[in-house]
Amino acid sequence: MFSFRRHLVTITLLMLTIGCGSDDLTPDYRAGIENVILIAVDTLAAQNLGFMGYDRDTSPFIDELAGKSVVFDRAYTAKALTLPAFTSMFSGSHPDSHNVQGNGRNLPSDLDLLTGVIRERGFLTVGFPASHVISARYGINKGFTYYFPCPAYEIPASTVIQKTRTFLEGPRVENEPCYLDETDPLYMFIHFFDTHTDYNPSPAITGNFVDPSYDGIVDGTIGVFEQFNAYEIEFDEADYRRTRDLYDAEIRSFDDQLRDLFSLLERTGLYENSLIVFTADHGENLGEHHYITHGHPYEPGLHIPLFFHFPNDLGAGTRIDSLIEITDILPTILDLVGGEIPEGIDGHSLLPLIEDPSGESGGGRDYLLACGGLNDERKRTYSIFDGQYRLIKDIRWSEESLLYDVTVDPKETTDLAESEPAYVEVFEISIEYITQGVLPEEPVEYDPETEEMLRSLGYIH
Repeated sequence: MFSFRRHLVTITLLMLTIGCGSDDLTPDYRAGIENVILIAVDTLAAQNLGFMGYDRDTSPFIDELAGKSVVFDRAYTAKALTLPAFTSMFSGSHPDSHNVQGNGRNLPSDLDLLTGVIRERGFLTVGFPASHVISARYGINKGFTYYFPCPAYEIPASTVIQKTRTFLEGPRVENEPCYLDETDPLYMFIHFFDTHTDYNPSPAITGNFVDPSYDGIVDGTIGVFEQFNAYEIEFDEADYRRTRDLYDAEIRSFDDQLRDLFSLLERTGLYENSLIVFTADHGENLGEHHYITHGHPYEPGLHIPLFFHFPNDLGAGTRIDSLIEITDILPTILDLVGGEIPEGIDGHSLLPLIEDPSGESGGGRDYLLACGGLNDERKRTYSIFDGQYRLIKDIRWSEESLLYDVTVDPKETTDLAESEPAYVEVFEISIEYITQGVLPEEPVEYDPETEEMLRSLGYIH
């Protein structure tokens, strides 16, 4: 299998450096961790959350949790599509290593997921998917003791939380697991899909975010956004604002639901003795680059929230500015629970950064590579990002690259390729070297159920 890491380490200009360990005064972040809870919210953009600097009250409860946690300010996904992103999260491997480049694909049979390593450490591993996109049929459930079925293309947070409540507190359901009387430590993956299109926020919340006088075409459904993406219709400022308002209201609606989950965790004692990791698989474009939803390697779709909440609020208020990738999440969990991190994966433990946020002890990255493209194998784009500049390159269809200074232009509106040729040259050489030998996939034929699901969610047309 192609190893993304082996290619990365040979680029001396952008080489990852690993430092030494921390001193004896470092808090013991492993102490008190009896269970692990990984919460991943589909399509939750970092830029639209209060604790990440957003100026609207979209996420008061998430902000409160982040304030008690160790926050990674510059965490990024490796591809802004659900199944590729979760495959990277669970395997610790970049999409160009595992080659799951689209939704509706089967994971390679020889791809090991780190969930299995956690299970080998004696954890009961349980998953609650909220969408068919990451259902067990594609192999993402490898390593889980039990992976709950998803009875619909997507289910709301209230249903996910009810499933979790029944698992933790009963009553017992025939042929389904129950944590009552269990003695093994628990690893629980909880997935939410509420901030994904269609945008359908709670009516009680909507009025706080949207203009009641709006009478345009944006209704939050994927059909309208697909027309916009295809340049079949154009939006005016009111339409753009309506799109963002509905998305923000969707986040706030979910934020209220999340309170119920944490009430459950507190009631069952899991809040006090668990490592709780909160993140997203990817973000969302809301009109930037004439695109709404996700899939392309731009800042709004790649930048994700990530924080680690430790027992007794250890490390509360810590903010880490180093570049990190979605592949680092599971290796960090493994490190914290005493598991052995497999060799040859692209991710690495963030514990050195948690112990020494300055980055002097290592753990951060000098740059990140991300894949772009939807479910069309003929269109493969890449972006490379060093924390300031992002270069976007279509390696098959265009000779021109785009270059943005994200620190001053977070919406990536001003192309600097002509004025910064040195950056373009270095980044293009890096992309060419990293991706050499990486071939586009053969066209995929989907079974009828998968095709209908992907079409309903806007991934194929």
